[in-house]
Amino acid sequence: MLIYPLKRASADGWLPKKLSETNAKFGTAHWILLAIYFISVVPILCGLDLSTIANSTVILTTSIRGVIAFVALALPVKLPDLWKKSAFYVERKKLKIICFIAIILAVVSVVMLLMTTSIGKIAGNCCIFGISVVFAFIFRGKVNVEASYKEK
Repeated sequence: MLIYPLKRASADGWLPKKLSETNAKFGTAHWILLAIYFISVVPILCGLDLSTIANSTVILTTSIRGVIAFVALALPVKLPDLWKKSAFYVERKKLKIICFIAIILAVVSVVMLLMTTSIGKIAGNCCIFGISVVFAFIFRGKVNVEASYKEK
């Protein structure tokens, strides 16, 4: 599930190109798999509580889903021709309703999770999210993203 978005990010330039190299014999993205393995194992070896890791993961991924829903609102304006051809096309009014519901659900979910999280863990999540935003701003000029879509 994680391999394909990371391969795409590597191809676009968000991550090093070498990361998406595939094994000649098996066709697997071995560097991505190795990175995922280390990211998964290091917290366990450091003795971090797995519920903390799971909670942080849910908070961050839910936040990202809210951002994606917000950005999706601009698709009909920024890419009108591609949007009309897309298999995901819906009328603008329906898109707004779906996106606003998604944003509200994301905000409510994150707030509820944060209410049961310690200040230190909240600070850690904010640091990770902040580093991600800084990373995106630093590399956005070096990234070559091509619009892709599935037609109806």
